[in-house]
Formats: sequence, structure tokens, C-alpha cells
Amino acid sequence: MSKKNELLEIRKFCVDSNELCGIWKVIDEQRELLECLQTHSAETLQRCPWIEGWLARTDMFLVNLIRLLDLPDTAPGMGRFPRPWPGSYALKYQTPARSVSSVTTAFG
Repeated sequence: MSKKNELLEIRKFCVDSNELCGIWKVIDEQRELLECLQTHSAETLQRCPWIEGWLARTDMFLVNLIRLLDLPDTAPGMGRFPRPWPGSYALKYQTPARSVSSVTTAFG
């Protein structure tokens, strides 16, 4: 399989997985998990503050992957989904220098 086709398969998987809610559902579920911990288990987050760090790094990875693949930050036709990041960390999302469209063009 060519690099172009591999990237297109990854993009398709990120869009079509999770009953067509795609990667946005995974991001939303991670954020919902943090909200649940904040609401129902705040003492756990206080004793184990690295848990929020884990979720923050996962969020940054997934959002950066969306951007690398030239996908919108919110799921098409689903309003404000995924929900906003609920954590205390100020997340730094990257805007990739090369998106899939430029990479696939380079691979012809």
C-alpha cells in the first residue's frame, strides 16, 4: 500500500469508527471522563494529579492528529461535539506544517 493510501485509510478510520462518530467521540469521552472525576471523585484527582495530565496529553495527541489529517475540530453535523476541554491545564495544540493533503500530494 502506498503512503498516500495509508494516510487516507488512517483518515477514513478516524472519521468512520465509533459508529460514525469517529475520533471526535474518543475526544469527547476522555473529556467526559475528566468531568466525571472532577464531579464524583475530586479527592482522587487531588491525590493523583497526574491523572489529569494523562488525559490532557491524550487530548492534545488526538486533537493534533485531527489537525494533521485536515479534519475539523468538531464532528461534522454534530454541533459542539466534542465538548470543550474541562481541565485546569492550558493545552497547547499544534497546527501542523504539513497536513495529509500536502503529504498525499507529495506522494502523488
